[in-house]
Amino acid sequence: MTTHTNREAYYDEGRAQAVKLFNELYPRTSHGVTMVISAAELRQRLHKLPLTQKFKAALADLYLALDVFEGRARRKDEPPESPFELGPRKSLMAERGKLLEWDAAWRLKEAAQVIAQKFEAAGATEVQDYGRRLRQKLLWLVAHGQVLGSVDDMPVVALDQADVAELDVMEWTAEEALMQPWLDPDERALWVNRYIAGNRYIESAVQRAALDQVADAPPIPDPPPLL
Repeated sequence: MTTHTNREAYYDEGRAQAVKLFNELYPRTSHGVTMVISAAELRQRLHKLPLTQKFKAALADLYLALDVFEGRARRKDEPPESPFELGPRKSLMAERGKLLEWDAAWRLKEAAQVIAQKFEAAGATEVQDYGRRLRQKLLWLVAHGQVLGSVDDMPVVALDQADVAELDVMEWTAEEALMQPWLDPDERALWVNRYIAGNRYIESAVQRAALDQVADAPPIPDPPPLL
């Protein structure tokens, strides 16, 4: 694959793959996919294809709005596991549905890294309190078996979507709540990110404590010589 210096030049490679794909899928109709179609419009066309439809790497990167460097880095760095497999002429290909799952997993991973960095920059007391909060029993609003969010930290729009007569309040830890079905995947992803960040802080705190204990321990004297 040629290394392109800018995103649009790389997307032309994806457009060429899209034109060939649509010509194969709709050989007798005017499908409207050409080299001058915008990336946004092409994504809408691609999104209407079956989840099992396979895309080559450049087209997949265009579909997921990745540049050539982002796409290559993702395919080399796991987890999450890459959905790409070798197709005809040793070209990398992946199904559209698996690409969406892979992209969501990657964005969640990147969001967790950003959140973890934010927590690390905060004062130790605040972060420790937040870590403890993730392990405490919190009150959660549930409707028809689906979690709406935490009682003291929930968007108002979630209540607008719920039937007040069917609301239940459950007492769970964040981990227990995250194992339940949720009404809003974005709200659940927010708590997943918080849970991951809180765990990372606690893990680092435990490691620091262990290292400090080793550093402060008195040296072990050499055993007496054997007579």
